[in-house]
Amino acid sequence: MTKLAFELRTQAHLLTPKEGTEKLETIQFMQKVYLESSHIPTWPFDWKVVLQFVSAQAVPILSLIGSSGPMIEIVRNFLSFATK
Repeated sequence: MTKLAFELRTQAHLLTPKEGTEKLETIQFMQKVYLESSHIPTWPFDWKVVLQFVSAQAVPILSLIGSSGPMIEIVRNFLSFATK
């Protein structure tokens, strides 16, 4: 829409009335489509940010998993003691 409006303003002296009318109708059509579809929700997360976060957390999580054998035993013993 912005590009067409810019072309219409900058090239108004070069366009025929028919070409100008067609561009105006196209802009109006695009505005209508935009307004009618603006209520459609979009996913609130930028997937690049999510991927960066997950990849940054992968190494610490994997290192914890690798050293978690003793921790699993401690938690298991605690849970078995708590449920008795």
